[in-house]
Amino acid sequence: MSDCDSSCHAHQKDHLCEGCEACELLEQRNRKLKREVDSLSEEQQRLTEALRAHEPFCPIMHCSFASSTSSGLQPDSMAARSV
Repeated sequence: MSDCDSSCHAHQKDHLCEGCEACELLEQRNRKLKREVDSLSEEQQRLTEALRAHEPFCPIMHCSFASSTSSGLQPDSMAARSV
């Protein structure tokens, strides 16, 4: 093997290691983002349940003015907008 071949091989090996490190960093970030998405989905579910439990007792929801103007604020339409 010539000196050029050795140098080129060493450079390729270094480049692959850098790629592995970058890949590992991306995988770690991906895992972190997935955990965050899971956490936010759980929070959304808890808040949606709290809202549904609150609605029967909410004086604003039972007001005729509110019911005619707040149809866009129902939990299902809010969830659809957040997706």
